[in-house]
This record gives sequence, C-alpha cells and structure tokens, in this order.
Amino acid sequence: VVALVLLSRSSAFEGREALFARSSGALVEEFPKLRSDAWAQNIRTLPKSKMLRRVGSHLTFTGAWTALVIAGNDAMPGMLPSVDPQPVTIVSTCLTILLGFRTSQSYDRFWDGRNSWSEVWASCRALTRVGGAYYDDLTEAEEEPGSSSSSSFNAALALVATYPYALLYHLRNQTAENAATLHDLYLEFADDVGGVPDAPANALHLKELATRGEHVPIALLDALSLEFRDLRPPDAPEYPVSNLEAHLDRLGRALCSAERIVMTPVPPSYTRHTSRVTTLWSLALPFCFDQVERPAIVLASVLLVSWALYTLEEIGKVIEEPFGSDAEDLALDLPLDKYALSIATDVLRSRRRRLV
Repeated sequence: VVALVLLSRSSAFEGREALFARSSGALVEEFPKLRSDAWAQNIRTLPKSKMLRRVGSHLTFTGAWTALVIAGNDAMPGMLPSVDPQPVTIVSTCLTILLGFRTSQSYDRFWDGRNSWSEVWASCRALTRVGGAYYDDLTEAEEEPGSSSSSSFNAALALVATYPYALLYHLRNQTAENAATLHDLYLEFADDVGGVPDAPANALHLKELATRGEHVPIALLDALSLEFRDLRPPDAPEYPVSNLEAHLDRLGRALCSAERIVMTPVPPSYTRHTSRVTTLWSLALPFCFDQVERPAIVLASVLLVSWALYTLEEIGKVIEEPFGSDAEDLALDLPLDKYALSIATDVLRSRRRRLV
C-alpha cells in the first residue's frame, strides 16, 4: 500500500557556473531525473544511502535487540514468550496505512513547496518580459540609451534577479549569515544588466537589512513596487504598471505560501506516535520467529523489514520540510540553489534573447 501511494504521487526532480555558461538557459539537462531502469545502481549504492545513514542508529538498536532475543532463546529455550503472529499482522496493516497517510501528507507539503517556487519563477519572468517591453518603448521615446527610464528599469531587473536568493535564505533562516552574499549578488546583477545608479549604496542597504534579520523578500517587493510606480510618466497609460503590480502580488502570494509551509509543521504528536508504533512493532517482530532454527535468517529478516519501515518514516520527515531544515537535509530537498540561479539567469539574459 505504501509503495502504491509513493508511486502514485511520485514526480521527477527538477553549480551556478554551469548554468551561466549555457547560452540558452535551458533547464531540462541541468536537473537529472531518476530512471526506472536504474534499479541495479540503486542496489549497489545502498551502503552509501543518506536514508540508511539517517536511520542507522535506529536500525542498530533493532538489530541488537533481535540478537539479544535470539541469544536468550538459545540460552533458555521455552522461557521467552512466543508472540501470536495474528496481532502483529493486524498491527502491520494499521501501520502500513499510517505510514502511507503520513508520507502522502508530507508529499503534499513538498508539492506545495514546488508550486510556490513555480509561481516565483513565472512571476519573475513575467516582470522581466512585460516590464522590458514597456520600458524599452519609453527609452526609445526619450532617444537616449542611458536615459532615466533605462537606468531605472535596470535597477528593477537587478532587484528581480536578487529576489529568489533573498527568498531562499529567508526560507532556510539563513538571511543574516548570507548578508554579504546578497550584497555581492546585487552588485554583480546590477553590473550585468548594464549598470544601476547608486548600486553600491543599494547593495550596502540590502546587506544592513539582512544583517539585522529584516524580512528581505518583503523589502525587495516594496522596492520593486516603487521602481515601477516612479518609472511611469504622467501621460503614460496605467495598465502596464497595473499588470506589473499584479505579478508582484503573485510573488507576494508565493512568499506567503512558502512561509505557511515553514511555519506550520506536521503535528509533533502525530510524528511521535508513528515513530513509537513503528519501533514497538519492529521490537515485537523477533518473537514471531521462535520456530525458525537459523538465527541469521531471523536477524536478516527483522533488519530488512525494519529498514523498509524506518526509511519510509524518515522519507516522510524529510520531504515535509521541502526547503530544508538543517545542513544534511539540503541535499535531500528541493534544489533551491539551482532554482534561484536559473531564475536569475532568465532575468539577466531576457534582453539578449530578443528576436526583434
């Protein structure tokens, strides 16, 4: 049942220098997907599995308990209790449903996290596309390549390119420790778009906000809203700016959706109960093998079944936090670093891909 739940909900997973080196900015080849015919490799790499390492202590305790039960049964035949397999079978059915539901709920959170970043991606592209078409017309009307409209829109582009990185650090609670990184990124992006007036001062202010632990994504959205508002000449139509504001609202909603995932964890009592049931069921399992005369078979069977259950439980814990909760989780969750890099690449290269 758990396997069917995972298969039915499965989805393919989508080096900064590597992406910037690509002229097209295509992403299909940059995010490797898991192949169904890679089962042999999956078996070979089992000893290096991150999930195996995460459940290692739990599995070691279960193995030691099983060995103790086997030794006690050999030393005192008939003294240890023999558990009727029927209750264990009934509990195993309930445990399967419990783990399946737990994993399904965790995957819902994982999927919501992906959708939030999809909204960020689409909104940043739309801001660049709509804003570029509108403000390029203003620049042509002013007939000066370095006009105020062009320079101001360059400032907006630099802010849009910086936003996904600010969101990444915000969701991982790493804004303060990456204040210098945000400062350097903004300066790099400002230079890449053709120069931004007061870029050093803006970058320094961004660094100060991040160092104080301020809500940097909200600050960037506020700055973008002001940039787009101030760029509209008095006689220009209102609808382009309204369209840009609508995309800023989408960024705000995506931010709220991502924050909801971070600030609303799965109830701890549910997680603890699942862990208790799984552990007690595995510890009772050796008593069901009292008729088996080969201790190695008993130990291997218990460890194999326990490994399957413990790793399923651990997968649910990991994917319920799609943005990563600690350094070890970052390699198991959404590749936000690649997402942020790809969004910034799209923004910075938008004008270079113009067909006309």
